[in-house]
Amino acid sequence: MSHLVYTHFELFQQEKEFVEDTFKDLIANASAKSKFQEMLETRINTFLSESQGDASLVKGSFVAQLFVMGLFHLMEFWLQDDSDDAEQTMELTDKMISFASELLSSQILSRGIDLGRVLWGQNLIRLRSQGLNLLVKALIERKT
Repeated sequence: MSHLVYTHFELFQQEKEFVEDTFKDLIANASAKSKFQEMLETRINTFLSESQGDASLVKGSFVAQLFVMGLFHLMEFWLQDDSDDAEQTMELTDKMISFASELLSSQILSRGIDLGRVLWGQNLIRLRSQGLNLLVKALIERKT
């Protein structure tokens, strides 16, 4: 994942003026998905499907879209970054990639789900009907 991000920073640095003029309007704020965004989502989906740990729990395009959105925000931050050699962007990028990698390569999500099942099964947590309706609605909307 880090290779993908840093490669784009390196390539974009070579044409930073062009990126400044076009990135926000043509890529980040486009009304439809760009080919660039589709390519990134495909690569991230491939990465997630081949990963170990909880990354395999996260199916569908939602996570890839979330990662691409995060990458676009990093690019926008980089365009505004006036620190030497974009040090602030590199530090933020390192921290975000480390966090995402740790979250997806560990089993914290699956262990949290297991804990929730036990708590639910032992009636230690309850959702009121309103909370349950919100949960079901969120799950249904996520699948569509």
